[in-house]
Amino acid sequence: MEVIQIPFSLATAVVAIAAYLLTVKFLRYRLAREIEKMPDPTDGPSGMAIYQKIAFWDFPFITQKALEFALFRTYGIPSIAKTLCSTKEMTQRCNRRYDDTSFLLAEILEHFNEPARCGAAMKRMNYIHSLYPINNDDYLYVLTTFICEPGKWIERFGYRSLTTKEKNAIYHVWVHIATEMGIREIPTSYEAMCRFEEQYERTHMRYSEHNAALAESTSALFLSIIPAFLRPIATQVVHALCDQRLRDAMGFSTPVRGYTWSLEVVGWTAKMVARHCMLPRRTPHLQAADKVDENGKYVPKIHAYKPTYKCGYRIEDLGPEHLVGKGPGTVTGKTTKRCLRSASLRQ
Repeated sequence: MEVIQIPFSLATAVVAIAAYLLTVKFLRYRLAREIEKMPDPTDGPSGMAIYQKIAFWDFPFITQKALEFALFRTYGIPSIAKTLCSTKEMTQRCNRRYDDTSFLLAEILEHFNEPARCGAAMKRMNYIHSLYPINNDDYLYVLTTFICEPGKWIERFGYRSLTTKEKNAIYHVWVHIATEMGIREIPTSYEAMCRFEEQYERTHMRYSEHNAALAESTSALFLSIIPAFLRPIATQVVHALCDQRLRDAMGFSTPVRGYTWSLEVVGWTAKMVARHCMLPRRTPHLQAADKVDENGKYVPKIHAYKPTYKCGYRIEDLGPEHLVGKGPGTVTGKTTKRCLRSASLRQ
């Protein structure tokens, strides 16, 4: 009987691949197992330990994009869109506005256990919001998108679904932040938040010219990192990521059916690849610097789009340029203004 000889190199490759896949299988759910052993969250501090594992270790890219689209979703509410358009920050300086929001949240979420740093970011955010007429229900709606949309995106594109404990952790973290912001009448659970989001959209999400203006400027920001020749396709992908209610509110056309189908195929493929073929992260995905540089500024580790704060920032100077040097805890802001002016010229 003739024995089939398998080339040594092929056998080695098969064994190596099998060993790698077994390693992925063992390590991929390790973080989920760690979270399952943690105490049930009952408030912001106890929820933050779980939240950081979800947002910075297990699903950093999905969480980031989910929060981007959560904000984008709020632009479908005419009262919110009208307020944002009145500032001209989102329509004329969208990149800067995105970075201000992103880094203020990074300072709060990544450095929650550093009271001075987290507190400075909360104080700055509250000061900026205090300058505009925002009603409590609109605040609540934005809060619900930050709580509920990441879970929906992880369900759609993540290698696993969030557990009840993880959803509760997300709820408690954002409720803690909302309480610091003075938001009232907050729904009492994650599920109640999602019901509020759905009901608020049914009642208030409709088309307005302010919505359309914000949709145009924000879509341009999303697409700015895509090569020009691919932007028509990418535009259709952005529209496909929106449900019909949001598309109607933004004035978007319904995408060709093939784009919606392709997005679902890509999402399913990403789930399978991450679940079976990708090792978990070895380091957290963080935006904010660990400490200040020699000029007393935080130089970001990551800019999602064009770098507004290439020279770094002081927390008390984040926000619209005309507010630099104003508000609680600010300094003169001259250096920051100079840096921002040169950044705007580059854009």
